[in-house]
Amino acid sequence: MGHREELVAVVESYLEGFVRKEFARLPLASDYIAESPLGGRLSGKEALDYLKVAASRVKGIRIEGHIVEGDHVATLLEEETDRGPLRVFARFRIEAGRIREALVFYDPRRVVGQADPP
Repeated sequence: MGHREELVAVVESYLEGFVRKEFARLPLASDYIAESPLGGRLSGKEALDYLKVAASRVKGIRIEGHIVEGDHVATLLEEETDRGPLRVFARFRIEAGRIREALVFYDPRRVVGQADPP
């Protein structure tokens, strides 16, 4: 397996564990950092706690594609949530086979219920 495939496999394992709520199996670095429109920038236990809250609303994920450059994977996906579909763009930084940082972009109005589906 090449470098690109290894990095994509780490991200897809993360997303699969996220949907299944199998947080102990997520390939996260011990100093994991997450940043999102509603959560802000969090690290460690706070980042994992926020991840659990976010996952509680997600029923499924459809990956549209990955872009790999260096140790970064950018993923475009659609989450099936309790409020309908949510398009998400996430950039992951991977170190030693674990996700060190996840930077997630989405329209927060969809999450808090202020925007109608397009």
